[in-house]
Parts: sequence; C-alpha cells; structure tokens
Amino acid sequence: MFVRVDGIDGPAAIHECVDPSSTIHTDDFMPYRGIGKHFEGGHFIVDHKHGEYVRRLGDTDMLVTSNEAESDFALLGRHRPADA
Repeated sequence: MFVRVDGIDGPAAIHECVDPSSTIHTDDFMPYRGIGKHFEGGHFIVDHKHGEYVRRLGDTDMLVTSNEAESDFALLGRHRPADA
C-alpha cells in the first residue's frame, strides 16, 4: 500500500521517517519551511522557481540539492501497484 505524501502530511512523514541527526535538503515548497529546527543538521533549500537546482554551501564541499530525493520518489512512483 502506498500513502500519498503531499504538502499536508509530507513534513509529518519526514519527522516520522528521518533520523533527527540528519541534514534536510528540499526545494522551496512552502510546507517544508521551518522543518530544520527539528534536525541537528538543519534545513537547506534550493529555489527551483529561480532556476536553482544545486548550489555549493558557502566555502564548504557540501552541495545543496533535492535531486536525490526527487529521483527516489520518481522510482517509487514507477513501482506503484496498478490499482493505486
């Protein structure tokens, strides 16, 4: 069974499934705002509306991107049961 995760229950699913020591990377979808206060690594956003899909975080080697999560969601969507 697959449960729809959208702007209403998406942040709740993140809190339930993601380790509190994690760093969260998302796009600029409004329901994700403020989620970083619950995770030790904080929350970093890419701004798709302005053509941003990946960026380097300051002078570090860390890249901020939501591409990996979006790819995972795309793969899950391809493997949904036919009656979903």
